[in-house]
Formats: sequence, structure tokens, C-alpha cells
Amino acid sequence: MVPQTGAAEYFFKSDLPDASRRVAVMELTYDDTSISRLNRIGVQTGWSCLDAGAGGGSIARWLSEQVGPNGHVTATELDVSELVDVTSDVIDIVQSDLRADPLPRAAFDLVHTRLVLGHIREREQVLKKLIDAVTPGGYLFLEEADWFASAALGPQLHRDVMAAAMTSAESNGFAARWGRQLPKLYRAHGLTNIVVDCDVPIHESGSPGMEWLRITFQLLNSSANPLALASHRFEEWQRMASQPGEWCVGMGTIGIWAQVPDAPSV
Repeated sequence: MVPQTGAAEYFFKSDLPDASRRVAVMELTYDDTSISRLNRIGVQTGWSCLDAGAGGGSIARWLSEQVGPNGHVTATELDVSELVDVTSDVIDIVQSDLRADPLPRAAFDLVHTRLVLGHIREREQVLKKLIDAVTPGGYLFLEEADWFASAALGPQLHRDVMAAAMTSAESNGFAARWGRQLPKLYRAHGLTNIVVDCDVPIHESGSPGMEWLRITFQLLNSSANPLALASHRFEEWQRMASQPGEWCVGMGTIGIWAQVPDAPSV
């Protein structure tokens, strides 16, 4: 059963061209990093977990294997069409708008999002809502995009396209540098045992990581705020991105996890 609530506007909508493929290659690109971070947290059997903005459900599936039959995973999305094939006795799929829909308070041992809050203008209010959903002693684990290393490696054409795409994304409402603020925000909200991890993938052209960038940048280029780049240069980059032979920096992620403190004893 998929409970239905009102869905908010989101730039990378599921009805856009290649939307399903974009979700699939994003998971191929970033799942290993997310799972490595989750292993550092140490997900336990019997935990209740929230994967908010679950995409195609790959992390929700992995979590369900870790928590076992006595645990529970809630996977939420604005549009759950990519989650229709996620079947597990311990996973509930909920169509939800994090901005408007309530979350249960102190209900989850782990709350996770990946590449979600940067797209939400009300991100700091949503952050507070996510913190409140964590049980005392539980973990809040956010992964957010950051473009700081985009000029570190790759041909100049790739660096120019990455810079133009960042500007376009920010013009379309994406906070490309917000992940850097999370350690300070976690501390301000009283979270403890804060761990910050940064990962910057390096993709060979023709790989799923470069395909994810190519689809993402094509969508941005068709928006009201396209890439400020000559069309022939963007076409050249798309050809380069599709053919093996070049190594290019992808979009880095900042992963940060911490515990909600236990309630003070009375």
C-alpha cells in the first residue's frame, strides 16, 4: 500500500526525459559510497529506519537486509513510481512531501537522505523535522552534493561544463554548497558524535557516473536557466562524456552523521 499525500514541485521531475535512467545511474554511481558510510554508522538488526527521498529504493533495500525481519524501513518519495518494484515485508513506501507532510517524532533509529535537501528551499526547516524524527541515541545521516572539486581533474571542456552546470543548478533553486554548512548546523541543533566524510568520484567517460552527469546537465540545459555555454561546446562535451578514454571529476558528496542526544534523566 502506498499512502498518498500532496506532492511538491521538484525540478528533476519523473516525467522528464530519461528520468528513470537518471535515477538508476545515480544509484550505480553513489550506492557504494553511501553503503560504506552506513557501515561506519553500524546499522543494527531490529532498527527502524527512514530513507527520505528514496529514489529507486536501492538504499532502502540494503537497509531492509541489515535490520532484518524484526526491523522496519520507511521509504518516502514525492513520486513513488520508481519504487513500485521494491517489495519487502519490512519496507513501507510512502508518497510524501518533506516540506508539508508530518513525520512521526522520535520514531527512527536512523534517518537518511541523499541529494535531497539541496533541492528544497525550506531545507533548514526540513532539517529540524528530520532531527525531531530521530529517537534519542539514534542517527541523522545526510548526504549532500558539493561541486568544490569539479576543476581538479579532466579536460578543460569538462571543467567549463561543470562550472556552467553549477551556475544553472543554483539558478534553478539548487543549493550546491549547502553540504558545507551541515557540520555547523548539526552542532547548533545539539547533535553529538558528529562525523563528516567527503567523497569525490572520478569517472571515466562512458561510465554510469558520466551518464548521470550527462542526463542531469541535459535537463538543466533545457530549463529556464540553461547552461551559459556555447551550444557546440556542450554538444562536444556530450560526445566526450559518452565515449571511454577521458577521466573526469564527478559531483562530490559530503556525508555527515551524528546522534541525537539522549533525553536528560529526571
